Amino acid sequence: MQQRLERSAAYEEGKKDIAKWQPQVKANREAATLNFAGQSKKGIQKVTTASLQATFRPETEMEQEVRAALAPRSRSVSHT
Repeated sequence: MQQRLERSAAYEEGKKDIAKWQPQVKANREAATLNFAGQSKKGIQKVTTASLQATFRPETEMEQEVRAALAPRSRSVSHT
C-alpha cells in the first residue's frame, strides 16, 4: 500500500513538471518549422576527429593495445 501511495505522489509531481513545458511543446508541434538560430552558442565547440585523437589518452589495457596496433597506420594516413 505504501508503494502505491509513493508511486501516486511521484506521478503527480511528474505531471506538474511536464505541465510547465506543455505550451512550448504545443507551439513547436504546430509550427511549420523550428528555428534554433537565436539560441546561444556559448560553450559549443567544433569537435573534429583530429582534435579527439590529439587529446585522447588510453586508460585501459585494451585502449593501450588498440593504440599500439593503430600507431603505425595513423602516421601514414593523411587527413583532408
